[in-house]
Amino acid sequence: MNTLNPFPLPEPENRSVSPLAVLSGEFIHIIHPNGKVEMTTTQNIEKNPTKYNLETCVVWGRFEEF
Repeated sequence: MNTLNPFPLPEPENRSVSPLAVLSGEFIHIIHPNGKVEMTTTQNIEKNPTKYNLETCVVWGRFEEF
């Protein structure tokens, strides 16, 4: 059986590793390489897009629902 690398991502001091944004309906969970997790909503993103910059994230989920 193959296993995946553990999360948080290896080498968290590597600044080139992007955060992971998980889309789940109205909620978005942003998981940073250092292990910090933030949760927000699509409404918060619309109100303040610079606070939660999803352009720097690797996004996992369905954009149709977002």
